[in-house]
Amino acid sequence: MEKNVKQTKGFFLLLAFLGTLCLSGLSISIAEGSLIGGLVSIVILLFTMGLGFSQKKKFQEKETV
Repeated sequence: MEKNVKQTKGFFLLLAFLGTLCLSGLSISIAEGSLIGGLVSIVILLFTMGLGFSQKKKFQEKETV
């Protein structure tokens, strides 16, 4: 059980790091005036956040059962 919790925390840490990179990429794209870079950063950020929230919900449901 503890191994599963460590893997889950690592996964959420990876998602948080990826989200931070996407926000940084968005900021850099705005500074450079790159529309394509900004759109790519936003799409990856939304995917990452959506994945994180859905996995968190599954993890919480699994913990209560």
